Amino acid sequence: MVRDARFERVEPELQPFAAKLALFLDAGFGESLLFSGPVGRGKTYLAGCICRWAAERAWSIRWAHVPALLREIRGSYDRRQREEGAVESESEILSPLRSAQLLVLNDLGAEEVATPWVRPQIETLL
Repeated sequence: MVRDARFERVEPELQPFAAKLALFLDAGFGESLLFSGPVGRGKTYLAGCICRWAAERAWSIRWAHVPALLREIRGSYDRRQREEGAVESESEILSPLRSAQLLVLNDLGAEEVATPWVRPQIETLL
């Protein structure tokens, strides 16, 4: 569903916002966007629309589900697994995200990411 996201296919109640967002992107305004709201309101779909827009312009894009990303980073601290090559290092995980022209951090506000350890991890990407 998100892979096929297009601004012209958003839910009717989001169409006015999606049209303004498309104009905003085409005009080159801003360096970041934050969508917030209740579950099921179309935030992820709108992020998919932005990814399609960026892909059409040959941008490098990375999509990260934040809770999974944080679990992967935590796993990188297991020295034994890292030495065995079972997991990547923290820098190997984050490097492709930092170099992307467009980075989508999906589910940033999920409950399991609301810990003091999380903030500096996310700030390294912003």
